[in-house]
Amino acid sequence: MSGADEAVTISEVVGGSNGLAVSHEEARGLAAAYDEAGDRLRAWALTGARVLADGDLLASAVLAPVSFAEAEAAVLLATTGPDGALAESLGWEADALLIRACVAAFERTDQAVALAFHLVDQQVGRALGAGLGRSAPTALAAGALAYATYLTLTPDEQRALRAAAAGGSRALQAWLSRHPWIVEHLASGGGGLVDGLWAGATGQLVLGPDGQPLPHLTTSAAAEVLAGFYPGDGDADVVRRDDLLAHGSAAPPVPSDLAAMLTHLREVSLLSTGSTSPGNGTIEVQTITGPDGPRHVVYLPGTDDMLTTPWSRDADVRDLPTNFAAVGGADTTYADGILEAMADAGIRPGEPVALVGHSQGGIMAAWLAAHQDTYAVSAVVTAGSPVAGMGPYPDGMQMLSLESSADVVPLLDGDPNPDTPQHVTVVFDDPGVDASANPVVDAHDLARYVEGAAAAGDSDDPSIRDALRRLSEAGFLGSDDPARSQVLQISRR
Repeated sequence: MSGADEAVTISEVVGGSNGLAVSHEEARGLAAAYDEAGDRLRAWALTGARVLADGDLLASAVLAPVSFAEAEAAVLLATTGPDGALAESLGWEADALLIRACVAAFERTDQAVALAFHLVDQQVGRALGAGLGRSAPTALAAGALAYATYLTLTPDEQRALRAAAAGGSRALQAWLSRHPWIVEHLASGGGGLVDGLWAGATGQLVLGPDGQPLPHLTTSAAAEVLAGFYPGDGDADVVRRDDLLAHGSAAPPVPSDLAAMLTHLREVSLLSTGSTSPGNGTIEVQTITGPDGPRHVVYLPGTDDMLTTPWSRDADVRDLPTNFAAVGGADTTYADGILEAMADAGIRPGEPVALVGHSQGGIMAAWLAAHQDTYAVSAVVTAGSPVAGMGPYPDGMQMLSLESSADVVPLLDGDPNPDTPQHVTVVFDDPGVDASANPVVDAHDLARYVEGAAAAGDSDDPSIRDALRRLSEAGFLGSDDPARSQVLQISRR
């Protein structure tokens, strides 16, 4: 989608084998080595004391008092002298203490800065929400008047007004795609925004719309409140839909690389063509059979219906309230359906599983990796998904997250992804987004993420190379082993 002169490039890599957290652990390892060196030097100093008290050495004092004195002085100098083993051990211990203090200071400073930004975001969100809440009646009246005025215009005037509105929408989207951090700060203050809207509209300053005491300080708390406005999630219903196999056969190839993996995820996502598509809720389970037994890749597309209202919720499990519930940390029908579909596809506990998801699908992949213990999820790949608050994850699991720098969706959790050895976040720049008629929508398109995956595959960054190597060694990429696919459809009963 990008021209030859608009190459997609990697702009930032966070976490993984060469991330900041690993460097901190390496620094702590260096401090431990210094401690060990100090311990050895102190042991040598004690050895010197035993040498001084050696019976043979003491007996030689009678025969060679000068040599005895020189030997005693040399041992004392080597063990307890200004440059002796004991003094040097204290220097090594001091260096170890200094290294640990510096690492701790860096970490505490980062935490303090993040907390300060979050508190500012929360207060700004509360002020903004309060203003919107207080002005809601006036805004609704003005909107009704504007609509009534619109109906009195001629068709040509209405078309001109719609064109102007479309131009304004495009300009706003372009601005957001160039300043996505604004959305991250708004999402970070989401708890304050919800509190402010409620307080401004109702005057209630003690209890929130969920009946819980104010304030709701976190984005997940705000998402949980919003999810509460929708009817109950219901139970999952799973049916086999192999008639919708993306490859048209039951024997698709194992993805050769990360771009091929996301290309196949896009093929699965295209089984759903809109909010009323009969293919909504479809996922694919690819089973790869090797000499060590089967392994599985589960492809999870994103949201099918972003315009779900509390009075229009239907059987679609990939809807807007599912996003709210998942970010709020709650179980969802989509997550339950994925687990049921994995069982129906024949995945057994203990068999290696990779979960690959776009947008809401990535949220579900991360949520399942962190919260279920039935299946051995060893790898997660997400594209354009807000997953910062989904952990912690089991030991041994590896996550690779792709994020477009122009995509606001990965920022909707209000926090950056954590810098940990098991989670690599790859941010890429896609200049082609600027030329789009709908930059915000286009930046989130899975086709853009296929290009980002290709750029990641060409990168020399060690954290990216290690993450891709682990996916290949686990047999999820580049394997010649035979594979078969099953499509299953999840709906809300």
